[in-house]
Amino acid sequence: MALSTAKDHSYYLQLNNYGLVMLTAAALITECWFQGFPVIFARRKHFNNEFMEKNFKEEHTKSVSCEVPVEGYPDTGSGRYSQKLSYKNWLEFNSVQRAQLNFVEVINFIVPATLIAGVKYPLAATMIGGTHLLGRILYLSLIHISEPTRQAEISYAVFCLKKKK
Repeated sequence: MALSTAKDHSYYLQLNNYGLVMLTAAALITECWFQGFPVIFARRKHFNNEFMEKNFKEEHTKSVSCEVPVEGYPDTGSGRYSQKLSYKNWLEFNSVQRAQLNFVEVINFIVPATLIAGVKYPLAATMIGGTHLLGRILYLSLIHISEPTRQAEISYAVFCLKKKK
């Protein structure tokens, strides 16, 4: 029977902390899912049935012999349906769409990297993943409160969406 060493205890401590890593990864995935909701609300606001029927019913029915798509799918903000939006509505829709897609683009890297790094460095992986999580929340909230003069300071994708007084 071998004696337990400090190195063995270190390994078990790392495994015990891996739950924090998994919790962080789950929180990142959940946040990505929740960031889809502002996009859904923006779609319902800008690509409502009235807008779609008024602008595309005739052309769509002629071309594909079916109803006009609900909520402007598959337009992601730069397609045929978006061309009929006012500039303000286009900017609002594209801002929330871009914020969500930005997260979708990095989630495939950040979650596996957090889980892999967490095997050897669970506390560091948890802190880095948690920092990314908080940064995403801040980024999304800034989209709704930013002023046009601060766009460069915050992010290229952050635009003024609040009504002017």
